[in-house]
Order: sequence, then C-alpha cells, then structure tokens
Amino acid sequence: MSVKVTYRIFTQGFLLNIKMLFIFLVGFLLPFATCAVSQDKNGIKVLTYKASPEGFMSNSHLIVGDTEAMLIDAQFSPEDGRNVADLIDSEGKKLTKIIITHPHPDHYYGLELLGARFKDAEILGGPRTTEEVRKTIRYWGGEQNYAPTAALDGQSFRFEGVDITYVIFKDGESVENTVLYVPSEEVLFTGDLASNGVHMWLGEGRPDNWLGQLKTLGSIGPASRVYPGHGDSGNSDLLAQAEKYISDFRWTVGESKTYDDALERMKSLYPVYEMPQILEGSIRAAVSTVDDQK
Repeated sequence: MSVKVTYRIFTQGFLLNIKMLFIFLVGFLLPFATCAVSQDKNGIKVLTYKASPEGFMSNSHLIVGDTEAMLIDAQFSPEDGRNVADLIDSEGKKLTKIIITHPHPDHYYGLELLGARFKDAEILGGPRTTEEVRKTIRYWGGEQNYAPTAALDGQSFRFEGVDITYVIFKDGESVENTVLYVPSEEVLFTGDLASNGVHMWLGEGRPDNWLGQLKTLGSIGPASRVYPGHGDSGNSDLLAQAEKYISDFRWTVGESKTYDDALERMKSLYPVYEMPQILEGSIRAAVSTVDDQK
C-alpha cells in the first residue's frame, strides 16, 4: 500500500525551527570554498556569491553598473554576509538597493551585517516578504533590526539606465517569491523558484502553485542567462529542470511506502545534487505516517 500523503502549510515559526535543525545537521561539515562568479552582459555585470553549506549554499547576486550596485538576497551566516559585503566593497560602487526575494532566513539573515555596512542602501521585498522579515529577523540577528524599509511597489524600476521588471508570486516555494527580469540583457533572477544541482525546499506543501509559477516564468521573455537561488547560473533549461524536480518529488512521495523509500528514490533520481539535508526535511514535512487501517 502507498503511504498516505499530506501536504501541510507550515507557519513561519515552524519553518524557522526546521532551518535551525538544518544548521545543526550541516554544522559538522567542512565548508566548501566560496567563490564569486562574474558574468558580463551588454550593459551590466553580475557577480554571484555562493555560500558555504552552513549557509545552505544560497546565492547572492550583485548587479554592478558604472557607478552603482544592487544586491539580490543577503545570505544566512555572518561569515557569508561579511564575504558579500567585502565583494561589494571590492567593486568600488555605491550599493543602492538590497532586494530580498522571499522570507526564508538563508536569504535575509545577512541583513543584520549588510544593513550595518551599507546604511544608505534601500532594503526592499514584496509585501508579504517585508512583513515576514520584519517579524522574524530578530530570531536570527542582533540588536539592530535591518529589515526591509519598504515593499516593492509597481512592476519595474530603472537601474543605471536599464529597465528591471519584477513579478511577485504568492504561495509557491514560499509564501511569496519575487522574480526579477532584465529584458535588454535577457537575464532572469528566479530566487528559489529554481536551483541548479542543489535540492529544493518542498516542505511547505504548494507544488501545484509552484509549477504554475514556473510556467509563467517560461513566458516572461527570452532568458539567455538564469540566476537561481542556489547553484550555478545557466540558461532557461533551469526552469524545466525545476519543473521536473518538483514533479518527481510529488510522484515519489505519493508512491513510496515509507520515508526511507521516498528518500532513496529521490536520491537515485538526483544522485549528484547537493544539500541532501534539504531533501530530507522536505520529505519529512510532506509524508505522513502509514495508516495501518488502509
């Protein structure tokens, strides 16, 4: 008999506890070497900082113009936050914006450090992201509360003469996910709606919504370069890969008899994906115990 599957919508507080458990699980690992990868485009330069496993291998993307810079996502650990700040300083540009794509702590804890280093930078997020980060950042940080100062308002803004559009999705991978797109550069920043070679967090129980959002992204416009929330940048194939991963996960937990069975099946499908702790947490959150009466 197949296991009965129950997808649950978890509170932010429960999610925080899950992520603290992840930190405990990965704390014994030696950190991977962090690096910044530069991608030059016609009008802007993008540098990506990839966190250590202690920081869930989260990405921070730095968009650099002639005189200004803008950061997408702010890391989790203080060490990774400092490294991002140093990367920003090394470019010699004024940081004007920090945009938080969604309210998972591995993308905003570093605001405590980055906000202190770059006090003039505007911190932005979607309405629900702004609300959640303001409520929860003190769980992760120090005495200063460098939460988003304002919610994103509208559908686009200009950065160094380049139009950047954004779409705010609700109730998918997180309660809210903001995606940024640069039409002139054919560049898409997906946040955690896509990843590359890193297991995705499916513990919040909204796979159908998430799949629909990926379909929408596929029609947003040409994307020759896609920058995900975790893993290396790639092309638009990353969107199709994310769809397949979510579909495989949903089928696997539905057909598996036990947690261990589901975990083994997913690992066999994605043997080289990193951060298996995320997969383990996703399966535990999605699978109920076997109902002996059925």
